[in-house]
Amino acid sequence: MITDGYADVTEEHMEALKKRKVSIRTVIFGLRRAQSSRDGDEECEALAPFGPVMKLEDVVEACGTG
Repeated sequence: MITDGYADVTEEHMEALKKRKVSIRTVIFGLRRAQSSRDGDEECEALAPFGPVMKLEDVVEACGTG
């Protein structure tokens, strides 16, 4: 999932995703990209149980294309 940091999940959808054992890799870009849940902030916190939440810059750096 690619988001500007405002992505959220309702409780109902969260339970359905957990039941199906969904895995989501979240990449944050845009205005709120520097505030991922990995940094201790609450941005995209609802998505963190489903997989890593990363900043776009970290993904680019890890790929060696930045």
